[in-house]
Amino acid sequence: MNDSQQNKNNPHLLQSLVLIFLETVLTFVLKHDRIAREHAKPFIKSKICIQFNTFLPSEVFYVTFDQKGLLFDFHQPQHVEAPQFVISASGLDLFRILLTGSESSIRKIRMTGEEHLHDEFRILLSSLSLPAVTRDWKNWLAADDVSTKIPKQSIESLFKRIEQQRSQINQLTIENKSYQFDLKTLQHKYKLMCTIFGLIIFILLVSIVTLLWYNFA
Repeated sequence: MNDSQQNKNNPHLLQSLVLIFLETVLTFVLKHDRIAREHAKPFIKSKICIQFNTFLPSEVFYVTFDQKGLLFDFHQPQHVEAPQFVISASGLDLFRILLTGSESSIRKIRMTGEEHLHDEFRILLSSLSLPAVTRDWKNWLAADDVSTKIPKQSIESLFKRIEQQRSQINQLTIENKSYQFDLKTLQHKYKLMCTIFGLIIFILLVSIVTLLWYNFA
């Protein structure tokens, strides 16, 4: 009986090693991968605690977001009254998500609690996958000051594009006004020509009627 209780209270050594490995790797990713860190901000800010109910294998563990990274544990943290998230998924799907970023596996997981963060968490899972991390691996090797220069460069290029678009809009506005002026000029000329032709026709008709009247009078 005591051996049974001890096995229930103390997770298998291999499972503990797996959690330690995941905690170390994912914390490292969050510290160095700017995209994953950005998606994790709302969870870190609120110190979200997530309860994972997995099957195949059947296990329950907790993940807490903290300024230091991710904390994995088989027991609910003492400072947490209740997990904000409860996630149910198969161990195989979680493995596929981290290894391949499988969208079908991400859609399969079931979540309860904090509904406004469900989509954010799915995006975060995708950004923590191996393919997503390897796409951004160059930024890991760069210093922190380089990561701060990238947004500045992108903002400067954005301002340049906005200025170019503004000048293009101004140019198009000028051209549009020029076309409108030309169109009004053509309309005025058309009305003038119609008036002249109308007068000419009127004069011809009057002349013909006058000639006929003199001839048959």
